[in-house]
Amino acid sequence: KLGKHVEPVHRKNDPHFLKLPFADQAAVVERLKVYQYLFELSNSADMKPPSEKRLLWLALKLLKFVPSSDLMNIIGEEDFVEVYVGTTQVYRSFNCYDICSYSFDELEAVPWPELFCRPEPSITDDILAEIAVVIQSRKMVVSQTSAHFVNETSSPFQNKILYKLKYIIPIKDLETNRSDCFVAVISASLAQA
Repeated sequence: KLGKHVEPVHRKNDPHFLKLPFADQAAVVERLKVYQYLFELSNSADMKPPSEKRLLWLALKLLKFVPSSDLMNIIGEEDFVEVYVGTTQVYRSFNCYDICSYSFDELEAVPWPELFCRPEPSITDDILAEIAVVIQSRKMVVSQTSAHFVNETSSPFQNKILYKLKYIIPIKDLETNRSDCFVAVISASLAQA
């Protein structure tokens, strides 16, 4: 019903998940329970497909995060939303799968630098500096990072993605009270071949 195709695992390899330490496997399973719930909710017979914003709201609730009151007003329906705890991405909006050719297994079990690269390493430094401001100030940052390409390095299609980070927004962690939790709002599209 969501109109998204999400590949659980690419069959040619053993799942990367099985190579993770047990504690990391347990964390991945907990994150996947959120996606499972959202998939089930979206596919229930008596419900029309919910919007990306509604799914994000439910995911944040399940993950025990409280967003700022203006978060849903900032996000456009076409925006990609990624939720982070420190450097770990714990949720990504389903529209990310429209341009990403990695499986759930790869996205959950393989570090970002092994999956993607930016042609200009200084862009990563700029983004990390903006994230540091958000974590320290606990205030939203309108990103000044320029639009750039992000390349899939080992996916089936090796997609090239035009990526523009728009906002970085702190979120409150109700479970462990971590202060390094945030949402990244991104405009992204497949680059034309």
